Amino acid sequence: MTPSAVTAGGLVLDIAGALILASGLVLKTVEEALDEASPRYDFNASLDASLASQTADAQVGAAVLVAGFLVQGAAALGWHEASWWATIAAVVAAGAAAAGAWMFLTRRWRPMRIRDALFHRLRMSQLGVWWPALAAFGALLAVQSKRDDETVEAFAVRIIGQRRWDVLTANVDPNVLRVYTIPRSELRGTNEYWAAHPEEVDPSAPTI
Repeated sequence: MTPSAVTAGGLVLDIAGALILASGLVLKTVEEALDEASPRYDFNASLDASLASQTADAQVGAAVLVAGFLVQGAAALGWHEASWWATIAAVVAAGAAAAGAWMFLTRRWRPMRIRDALFHRLRMSQLGVWWPALAAFGALLAVQSKRDDETVEAFAVRIIGQRRWDVLTANVDPNVLRVYTIPRSELRGTNEYWAAHPEEVDPSAPTI
């Protein structure tokens, strides 16, 4: 390839890397920014997830940038071939690599980093905060409870994995953890319980 062909491919990677690095900020809406900045009780899942996503963006974006610089370095070291087809091939290959990096980021790496943030948030929080945190992060990850009789434990395992759940609960009294190991439809006080037991009156329901 000619130096210009290789350089063109490197430039495509550099531009893609810069866009990936900035994507979390560039694509963020005003509503999302305000949601992250709004105070919450004990934790803000939107802010936690945003910070985790920005870390993922920076890692993948930096990797693509480095790849672009390496390709341009190859041109500087004398990778030669004079052809327009070579230039087109270099640009297409770089574009395909950038698209692959974006798919990896959005489908794999960002969700993984958000799950990491959830795990560490749970480790830092009291047991009573676990379900609100799981529900909030589950919504951000598009992971919803499958059914009313699914336990919080089963829901948590689907999000963070069995190994991390075991680590999280290793030193927790089983009697205290019981509320997370029975279906929410059998846990009095939850919306699922009142829906499953219409014959009972929800004390929090408004009266006429």
